[in-house]
Amino acid sequence: ADALGVNANADNNTAIGNASGYYTTGANNTYVGFSAGLGASGAEANNVGIGSQALFAITTGSSNVAIGKGAMTAATGAQESIAIGFESLSSINEDGGSNIAIGFYAMRSVDEGTGGGDADYNIAIGYDALKGGDFASNDRQLQGNIAIGHFALDATADNAQTGTIAIGYQAL
Repeated sequence: ADALGVNANADNNTAIGNASGYYTTGANNTYVGFSAGLGASGAEANNVGIGSQALFAITTGSSNVAIGKGAMTAATGAQESIAIGFESLSSINEDGGSNIAIGFYAMRSVDEGTGGGDADYNIAIGYDALKGGDFASNDRQLQGNIAIGHFALDATADNAQTGTIAIGYQAL
């Protein structure tokens, strides 16, 4: 019911589930699940959102894959990211890009904020790996990090972190 609800002049979109892809105006998107890809008017393209509220807020983001309930929920303009798992990359918005988050809560609190911060090119695999935080109005960088393991690199909060590798249970 209401999948691709107000879709107008957008090509090659597929949506299955109540309100999935409802405001989609971009092309080549696939949304499956309640409110997956709900978004707002924008020109998002080439996204895949599978799971209740996956890519829920998407507007201009492109080439993302979000699988799992709440995966990339807040993503509006995120680019080329992969989130697999319950609420993985759920707080990323703005223009975070090229991140890979696999696991329950992986990178769940990472948010570039509004002060010019960046959260790009990170890899997080494991429960709550590279948890992150909201940079708010601070210009902080979270780039090129690798966190593999249960709670690996989970204490970063809203601090800058670049090029750090943490492997193992609760590493760093």
